[in-house]
Amino acid sequence: MDMIDSYYYWMEENPQQPVADTLMMQFVKNIRHHVDLVTGNSNFILIPQNAEELINSVNVSASQKAAYFNTVNAIGVEDVFYYGTKNENNVFKPDTFRINQLMQWQANNKQVFSIEYLTQPSLINQYAVGAHSYNFVPYACVRELDQSCGGIPMGLNEQSELDNVMIYPNPSDGKINLYENFAVEKYEIEVFSSFGQPLGKWNVKKRGDVTHIDLSDFPDGIYYLSINSGKGSTYKKIVINH
Repeated sequence: MDMIDSYYYWMEENPQQPVADTLMMQFVKNIRHHVDLVTGNSNFILIPQNAEELINSVNVSASQKAAYFNTVNAIGVEDVFYYGTKNENNVFKPDTFRINQLMQWQANNKQVFSIEYLTQPSLINQYAVGAHSYNFVPYACVRELDQSCGGIPMGLNEQSELDNVMIYPNPSDGKINLYENFAVEKYEIEVFSSFGQPLGKWNVKKRGDVTHIDLSDFPDGIYYLSINSGKGSTYKKIVINH
């Protein structure tokens, strides 16, 4: 949900609504109420974008703060590490105020999804180190919204030959093939949810040039594979769609 931080405009920049902060919280709660009770869809995930400081705004009580945490599932944030005047590739300058706010979200078991607008590999690597030091899930891309990028799914690794591993079919029904042309006899593969939760670990042997994995018991969704062998390690995104 974008523009949650617009409450600040109506409270401070163009002060027409002195309790815009609590009204914004109620607006989000109303969305949750509609989804849960009116549609009956209990699997709907609600993620505000930015406005991490809303939980500590001047009119927000402790009970309202707790209720807001119970309303949303996670938070997405932009420009926490590279804020500046350029659309992309600003100077690395972590915003300590925002990071401290986000640590309160983590203390309430809410995953932080971090987005930075970067295209230079050196900055992306620097960002990955910074984001993972706070246990944020990082994603780097261009600022224009007409394309998606590979991002940095679950962790940071030195470049390895396994980066060239191909996964097919993707999307798949959970029966997945990993193809690579290196002489690797076996892999350790760990599967994570899109929220970074470990779901299982397997030691698998390669048959020919293909490693076969059966995740057909997993429900539909987006997952990440951590692939490790004597050739290094890498992360790959997979989509299961029965």
